[in-house]
Amino acid sequence: MARTYEQILTELKQFVKQRWPSWDTEAKHIGNILLECLADQIEKQEYRLDAIEHELFPDTATKYESLLRWARLVDYEVQSARPAGVTPTLFIPEPASADIPIPIGTKVSTLGPDPIPFTTTVAAVIPAGETSVNVATRQVEEKEDTFIGTGEPSQVYQTSYGPVWLDSLRVLVDGQEWTRIRDFLLSESTDTHYVAELQEDGTVLVIFGDGVNGKAPPQEATIKVEYKITRGKEGNVPAGAISVVETVLYDANGYPADVRVTNINPATGGEDQEDINHLREAIPAWITTTDSCVTRNDFIEAAQSVTGVQRVLVLTNEQDPAIPPLTVIIYVVSEGGGTPSQSLLDAVMHEVTVNRPRLFTLAVDVKPAKYLNVDVSCTVTIAPGYSPADVQSKVYEAIKQFFDYARKEDEISWAIDFGKPIYLAKLTAWVASVQEVANVVFASPTADVIPAADTLPALGTVTVNVT
Repeated sequence: MARTYEQILTELKQFVKQRWPSWDTEAKHIGNILLECLADQIEKQEYRLDAIEHELFPDTATKYESLLRWARLVDYEVQSARPAGVTPTLFIPEPASADIPIPIGTKVSTLGPDPIPFTTTVAAVIPAGETSVNVATRQVEEKEDTFIGTGEPSQVYQTSYGPVWLDSLRVLVDGQEWTRIRDFLLSESTDTHYVAELQEDGTVLVIFGDGVNGKAPPQEATIKVEYKITRGKEGNVPAGAISVVETVLYDANGYPADVRVTNINPATGGEDQEDINHLREAIPAWITTTDSCVTRNDFIEAAQSVTGVQRVLVLTNEQDPAIPPLTVIIYVVSEGGGTPSQSLLDAVMHEVTVNRPRLFTLAVDVKPAKYLNVDVSCTVTIAPGYSPADVQSKVYEAIKQFFDYARKEDEISWAIDFGKPIYLAKLTAWVASVQEVANVVFASPTADVIPAADTLPALGTVTVNVT
């Protein structure tokens, strides 16, 4: 870990005093100025080296492109954005005198300054004498880019828009569709293959072969890239949100039809492109061995697989310099919290040293988790019309749920975790969200609770007063 400027300067001065005892390191002369300049440059270089080192490992990388390189290396397929789908109803106010065709690609959308578009995926008809039809739609917009081949090996072209739904990608060279593959290792010189590589902004790089592994598009070839973009989770709109027909529709006689739209059910299935936080966890898990414990993630996965284990914290010298090198310490949280039994600790030790043997050079120690008890005492004002006893019971249960070790703040982060602060504002908002509570004031805690990095907050005594 990089040292600060002050630490480096102190070490340099100590070295000077040992080497040249007569040097006054506190005086302002050219020698000390040079020391200060050297300390400044060393600090910057150490931070640069730290940053480079972080990018070398998937669980510490901070740049999306670093994780993309890891994904390619271990054959991990980064998940692109995926569109939401829904089957809205297209209808007319009165029965039609002629059929009203609804072609594939008909566009409907939500209202607002930034409408969310949906496109029909099948053809349909509102029959003469009828007023409505249900049509499947998907939250996508069709896009197309055209490039001119250079004839050079390993040509690369980037889509103009994103986030791209990767399954919709089509690449045509002079009208012939080419095949998407994972890599060119098995491609022959005449194989019409390409590789698609997602970028952080959701665009896609289309990469062609070098003429030896995979064919290179010839000079002046027309390269057409067809694809659909989607808004991912934003497309999961609620029922009734789709209310605009963007495409002008006509009946079978060629007259404009007053077609309207609504969706009885919400749109579902929309997903955003895999973000850096998920990649940082998913790629190490992807490459983790299942037969032995080598990496820190191996120990985490193995220990958490033991029945009765709620959570573990695995520390090495990299996370805590006080831990001796080549030593792994596993802190175990049993289901529901509390001190784990010795039999559970023994089961974890057996899993990580026998069932999945670690390297002989590693020492392993399995310990009960360290807890920081948080006593909670609050006074709640009851909203009119509710029973004090009922409200007291509901607030008590809400506080227990707030400290539940199974609760997550999002898809990745545990709400209660090792070293994670308990913010008084979050606890207050949580209790205030109970319907029967008009107001809440905490006597304990009175400020944010900050546990040590190897310590897990635990609910202590709970006192709920009602007024």
